[in-house]
Amino acid sequence: MNAYDKLVQQKRHGEKLDIKQLTYEILHHLWWDEDCSDGDIAKLFGVTKKKITNLRFKWGMKVPETIVSEFETRSDGCIPAVEENEKVSVLSKEATVLLRKLNGLNDVELESLRLALARRFPAFVEVKQETDFIQSVERVIRKFGNQK
Repeated sequence: MNAYDKLVQQKRHGEKLDIKQLTYEILHHLWWDEDCSDGDIAKLFGVTKKKITNLRFKWGMKVPETIVSEFETRSDGCIPAVEENEKVSVLSKEATVLLRKLNGLNDVELESLRLALARRFPAFVEVKQETDFIQSVERVIRKFGNQK
């Protein structure tokens, strides 16, 4: 049973979930790892969706920043060649989540991600076209998604 379901179960058994007890780790896990929406998390804690969104932003939990953090943790920043990418078969759960989050970014978030990756990894400086950038990021995610 995942953390969200456990919290739902606690709430059903009459336990009041207090927003003051929501830690960075729990919120990050619910939002990123379990892919719960701000609205779903808000319902659990009896607050508005805006409250959860503000809390996430206050703690620096935004999709581009989280993807950059994953890159810093798992990647050498080299963009694999297309041929290497085609050899990839089964991806880790984390890589699958990253790819789904990447594909859900709006234009502003994509540009933020592009700039952040270009500052940290020289290979991304030269990638200018949006489609080339997305394909490059996807190849890197697939590469480190198979390293487990």
